[in-house]
Amino acid sequence: HDPRGPKPNEIVLLAASDGKGHNGGIDNILADVTPNRQEYADLHGYHYLFINITKYNIGNARPVWAKLPAIVEAFNLFPEAKWVWWLDLDAIIMTPTVELTAHILAQDVLREKMKKGVEMNKSGGGRSGIITSKNPDMGNIDIIVAQDQNGLNAGSFFIRRSEFSRILIDMWSEPLFIRENWNGQEQDALWHLVKEHPTVLEHLALVSQRQINAYPVNNVADMSWESGDLVVHIAGCWVKNECNDQWKKFMGRR
Repeated sequence: HDPRGPKPNEIVLLAASDGKGHNGGIDNILADVTPNRQEYADLHGYHYLFINITKYNIGNARPVWAKLPAIVEAFNLFPEAKWVWWLDLDAIIMTPTVELTAHILAQDVLREKMKKGVEMNKSGGGRSGIITSKNPDMGNIDIIVAQDQNGLNAGSFFIRRSEFSRILIDMWSEPLFIRENWNGQEQDALWHLVKEHPTVLEHLALVSQRQINAYPVNNVADMSWESGDLVVHIAGCWVKNECNDQWKKFMGRR
């Protein structure tokens, strides 16, 4: 693939839900999310795709698992697409002038922003002993993701069309993982693959949360959203019942 990164029409911004327009206690979230994402995609020439996940038969699995067939469908619907950006509904694009190839998807840019030779957090928090590559093969990078204090966070990540990513999604969707009912669900499944399969780690780029998945918290290095950052993810807001307040605050700051 082109080391200069994808052309605009080779990027799909993907969102999905059961269509109920309610996420983590945020009122009318779809009414806010749709123009936020569509306007951003239109500005840069990306594709924006919303999928109603009720079409997928995922049995008793939590809805978060539906992001995996949604990604497959996105690649199928847009055969020219090289990258899909999965972004949870409870995230807001704050700086729409940020262009994704120049920001993160060009190989030379990603090489500079990757966390190289860094210990990853294990699921649930704490040290893992798993170290990212000090000299990654950039042609092998197929998934770009950030971690928080609880490990990998799959609320915002990029996945590249490749034979490896096709196999990765197949492995990630393993019914045994779903039945495990891990606290972190699909995030813990991804962590399991990274931890137990060095080849998966070789294909993963770990980046700062501020690059693709900043949180609305104060004074936490690499995590806290700051003016000019691409996106804020209102994750964990339900703990203190702050979802609506935080959502309105950041929607008003765009």
